[in-house]
Amino acid sequence: MIENALGNQKDFNNDNFKNLPLLISGLIPTNNPKINMGYGFATSVDYGFNGFARIDGNYQVVDDAESPGDETTIGQLSLNSRITETTLGYGIGKKFNDHWSLGATILFLWRNQAYERNLFTRMFLNTAGNPLVSGDYMQNFSYDNLRSQIKLGIYYTGDHIDIGLALNSPSFKIFGKGTVAADITANNILYHGQRIDVLANDRQEKLPSIYKTPWSAATGININMKRGQLGIAVQYYSDLKIYDILMAKPAALVRPAQAYPDIGIDDFLRVKTGN
Repeated sequence: MIENALGNQKDFNNDNFKNLPLLISGLIPTNNPKINMGYGFATSVDYGFNGFARIDGNYQVVDDAESPGDETTIGQLSLNSRITETTLGYGIGKKFNDHWSLGATILFLWRNQAYERNLFTRMFLNTAGNPLVSGDYMQNFSYDNLRSQIKLGIYYTGDHIDIGLALNSPSFKIFGKGTVAADITANNILYHGQRIDVLANDRQEKLPSIYKTPWSAATGININMKRGQLGIAVQYYSDLKIYDILMAKPAALVRPAQAYPDIGIDDFLRVKTGN
């Protein structure tokens, strides 16, 4: 759920169930019985969100000094997002003796996201002639990104205990492209103390896309007891600072460009993680 998606009046709710099966996996035959190789192909992420919210009524939007009383207001917001990620892995492991084994896996992760957001607002001022104030904001972006990651693991097995340790490297980019666009039309809005009209529009294609997976470490222990087994596993993920997935190149956004120099690309054509 996204709370207060449209002011303090409407929330987004999304009920979405997905089954993510491992599509393909198997072992590759080798001539050495102490060496094993395998592969896997999986849909690791498949998530979609579709939300719609609308308000229609009288609300306190403008200061009473300019527009006494509640303003007749209509607001509408729609948001659509779809993310998919497919993982392909190839691994090799060697058993050194009855107790120790070592393995390595290389992962290739293909990620795609498509996002669209549309916001429309209309209201009438409670002044002579009831002038209309309106604003439309449309934003969309999409990107593809291919990255890779290396996993190393070591495994010990004893008479009554098994211990494993795995280390995952940070991902590194192989390929990534995306498109970002925004369109803003505002009429009679209050900006720096005066009512103005604003038009802003830009679309940029074939921008480099970046998506990161942090390094992580995991360990587990399994203890065989007389009446059962006790297993404990812990995994740690390092943190990532907020970064740009897509960042548009410097360009004119507002028309005319010299009218509002403080409204720029960073405000509307920048796709960041976090927030």
